[in-house]
Amino acid sequence: MLQWVVVPKTYNDEPQSF
Repeated sequence: MLQWVVVPKTYNDEPQSF
C-alpha cells in the first residue's frame, strides 16, 4: 500500500507525495 510520507518542513516548501 502506498502511504503519504512527507515531512512538514518539506510540505511547507513544496508538497510532495511519496
